[in-house]
Amino acid sequence: MSEIDKSMNCFLLPHPRIIKTFIDKEMNERLAPYGVTASQGPFILAIGQHDGINLKQLSDEVMVDKALTTRTVKLLIDNGLAENTGNGSRYSIVLTDRGRDMCSVIGNNLHEVTDMMTSDLSREELETFRICMTKIHRTLADKIGTEEK
Repeated sequence: MSEIDKSMNCFLLPHPRIIKTFIDKEMNERLAPYGVTASQGPFILAIGQHDGINLKQLSDEVMVDKALTTRTVKLLIDNGLAENTGNGSRYSIVLTDRGRDMCSVIGNNLHEVTDMMTSDLSREELETFRICMTKIHRTLADKIGTEEK
């Protein structure tokens, strides 16, 4: 394998971390006035998209372990963003009115942060990036056996 091939194989390694760090920093600053953290955002968005979702489904959707999901859902319930409409230990998680409002706030801010990250890209570069990321996503989804493709 040539040096160029080796560098192409490793080019993705540093990028996800810096992207996540940037998104977390920006989203934490924007969501702090609402008492919400960037790490809670994906949970709120997923519950908003899947009304009545259970803990396993939510864990799968956000791609984290069930223990983290359980802790986060407890925080969301305690903070009045979500509620469990299930019986006993059977969770059926829905957003409260405040949670639905936060879902919009998170979505709007996430779009703004994404626009900041991609501001130096032309329309053609963005489309090429979208196509490449979609292909990578499908490949990885096939390899790890997720439903999302």
